[in-house]
Amino acid sequence: MNATDKPHLTVLSGLFSIADDLQPLAEKKNPKFAAILAFFGGGIALGIYLKSFKDFLIPTGILFVMAIFGVVTYELLLLLAPPVWSTYAFRRVSSSNRKLDERSHEPEIIDAQVVTSPPPVPTVQKNFADSQTTITARLRRLDDLHREGILSTIEHATKRAQILSEL
Repeated sequence: MNATDKPHLTVLSGLFSIADDLQPLAEKKNPKFAAILAFFGGGIALGIYLKSFKDFLIPTGILFVMAIFGVVTYELLLLLAPPVWSTYAFRRVSSSNRKLDERSHEPEIIDAQVVTSPPPVPTVQKNFADSQTTITARLRRLDDLHREGILSTIEHATKRAQILSEL
């Protein structure tokens, strides 16, 4: 038999994969207690116990879907709702607890603040490639100003000597 021969198993496995994919709860909960609450109280009890709106909506949605499809079976399908809710709740809380355990084994990220400033970079370690680029650009601009007649030859020579002395 393949999966198409058992559509009810596909629906249940899809429901359980939803329970596994949801974000973990804020704290660990008891899976057996959640299953008992879901069996007797449905989505309302589960949502209150887990403090999660999603965990209220999913069992309630299951109830509505079973009520719609239950028309064919004279609502006998609704008798399966509490066991499905209970199984969902157990699976949801178990997967959440497992995810919380995995998180506790990860190294903790510490938020730190730097309280000292880095030492100044010695002039010997200047990046000559960057300084060459800026000096070349400055010399080109100086030549352009001289060509346009904004700077005299003496001013041009003086400024050029200042720029080259920075090397």
